[in-house]
This record gives sequence, C-alpha cells and structure tokens, in this order.
Amino acid sequence: MPLPRSLRAVGAIALTWGVGWGMLTSVIALYASWYAGQHGYSTGGVRNALSEGVVGFIVGTLAGLIFTSIVQRAERGGEVGKLSSLRMILWGAATGLCLAAAMTGIWLLVATPIEFSNILGAFKLFGGLGAISAALTIAIARHGSPQLPEPAQLAADGGLDAFVAEAATVRDRDITSR
Repeated sequence: MPLPRSLRAVGAIALTWGVGWGMLTSVIALYASWYAGQHGYSTGGVRNALSEGVVGFIVGTLAGLIFTSIVQRAERGGEVGKLSSLRMILWGAATGLCLAAAMTGIWLLVATPIEFSNILGAFKLFGGLGAISAALTIAIARHGSPQLPEPAQLAADGGLDAFVAEAATVRDRDITSR
C-alpha cells in the first residue's frame, strides 16, 4: 500500500534535513577532534564524530518534521517549490528558534543554569541552520529530480544515447531561458 503523497513529502524533507544536519555535526566534531589533538587533547576522533552525526541526524530530522508541520499549516498545503522563498526561509528560521527554545527549556529543567550568551548562541545557530535548510529545501524542490524512463520505453525511443541527448537539450533550454 503506497503512502499518501503528502506523507512522502514530509518524510523526504525531514530526512533531507536530518542527513544535512548529521553531516554538518560530524564534520564539526571531526574538526574539533583534530584541533584538540593539535593542542595535546584527545576527544575520541572518528568515534565521537559518528556519535555527534547520529545526534545531528535525529535533531535535524525533528527540525524537518517541525518545519513541514509549520509550513503545511501556515501555507495551507501549497507545494514547496511554488511558495515564496523569503517566507520559506523565515519559516525555517522560526523552526530553528522553536527547536532552540525547546532544547534550552529542557536543559534548564534537567541541568545547571546556562549563561545568557550560550542561550543566545544556540538561538543564532539553530535559527541560521533552519533558514539555510529551508533555502536548500526550496532549491531542491524547485530544481526537482530527473524522471528516468522505464527500460522498455527507453529502448523504444532509441536507447540511452537518445535519452541523454534529449536531457542535454532540455537542460540547455532551461539554462538559456533563465
């Protein structure tokens, strides 16, 4: 039984955000480990980067789910690729700010107090990540993915060479029309 189109879109956006945030946190953790190693400290290297990447993936997926639910309610179910870029970026920033507020609230409930500058830094970081993720989401939605033909149709239309030539013609036409 196939999933409804809107549910597939929510899942795709959430997973895209999760993968992006996971890769970013892994790279940051790897750099931090390398930098600490240069100064005589060791933070676990690749193992730490992988665990940070998993946490980044989970938080990014959660942010993607929040983003899609906000956009679906606020934009009344419009297609992502057809919405205003500025509004999408603002919804992405709002998503990041909501996530930062939730994480700060949880931290304040279960741990020691945090300095205000750290709270402000979390809001800037998550707001920026949300805005960038939203901008990339709308860019991906507008660009779309190429639809590959079925093998039988491909053979009937002249094979792979004809398909590649047609795709290049379409691409060139799209580039010159911009």
